[in-house]
Amino acid sequence: MREKPVIGATVRERREAISADESERNGDWREREERRWRRRLRDRNGDIVRANGSLE
Repeated sequence: MREKPVIGATVRERREAISADESERNGDWREREERRWRRRLRDRNGDIVRANGSLE
């Protein structure tokens, strides 16, 4: 857990801390989604299929 921003922090510092926190959370979400899709996108032979249809 990040420590809370100092009360005297500038608006920019606070915004940077928030955006860093957000991108961290979004990154986790994106990785989870990718893993979910990778599991799902297998053809009948069990090969992983990319979104464009080519085999990995």
